[in-house]
Amino acid sequence: MRRRDYALIVALGLVAGLGACQRKPDFDERYQAASKRIEDSARAIDAQISAAPPSGEPTDAPTPSSSAASAGAAARPVQGAR
Repeated sequence: MRRRDYALIVALGLVAGLGACQRKPDFDERYQAASKRIEDSARAIDAQISAAPPSGEPTDAPTPSSSAASAGAAARPVQGAR
């Protein structure tokens, strides 16, 4: 093959490579994508909240007052006591 044939092959490869490149999304496109992700996340959170038991019913999570008692709060001496 001649040098011109190699140059043609390289040129075609470069053109094909550049054609495969995609442009980066602009600000508006990134904003719309982020807004959609946030809205989807908000819907998922709302669904979890609506599925949660009402605030007056017990849950499996420990409450701060019960965890303090179980952590040995009663075992500490009271200041001023002799």
